[in-house]
Amino acid sequence: MRAFHAVLLAFSLALLFGCTQGSIPSACANAAPEKLANCIYVNSVLDQNPYTCYPLSDATQKEKCLRDSSDSSVQKLVSGMSPSERDQFFAIVTGAISTALPGEEPSGATQQPQPPSSGAVTIPSGAASEADAQSYAQAVQANDMSPCVSISDASMRASCITQVALKVKKPEVCSSLTVKADLDLCNLYAKAGEQAK
Repeated sequence: MRAFHAVLLAFSLALLFGCTQGSIPSACANAAPEKLANCIYVNSVLDQNPYTCYPLSDATQKEKCLRDSSDSSVQKLVSGMSPSERDQFFAIVTGAISTALPGEEPSGATQQPQPPSSGAVTIPSGAASEADAQSYAQAVQANDMSPCVSISDASMRASCITQVALKVKKPEVCSSLTVKADLDLCNLYAKAGEQAK
């Protein structure tokens, strides 16, 4: 009979524990529907609690949330961001890059930056010319944004500057960008690099 009670108690606890998992964090209870996924992600990362990621219905968002809510370096990075930077970061990490207002779409900085340790340089698709591609590769390999300035394609130029800002971990590299969305995204990547130092 004791074994039965022990099994019943264990089953009840497992059921109770399972029911408490996957609930929306209390901080997100009043979040607007379009901000709910971002709120769940941010709170899960800050609390380092992957169980609160389960209400996310999008598989990509849930997978990224589960991974990042178990990574203290991402927690440190997100804790140092402003709310608008957190919105952009969530959009970037989940692949839903478009966080800019209509007419302010980033021109090309949306290409996922390469990790700073990467030896090979991936040139964005649709390179305007061979000269642009060479300037891009030269800038990223040398950690010098001056070759980016000579790139004729605006989208590729913004991506080049963003790549260099990420690698050198200096937001001031972004100052030559004129499109606000490009500038914001470049600064976000550069600050992420700074905090990872």
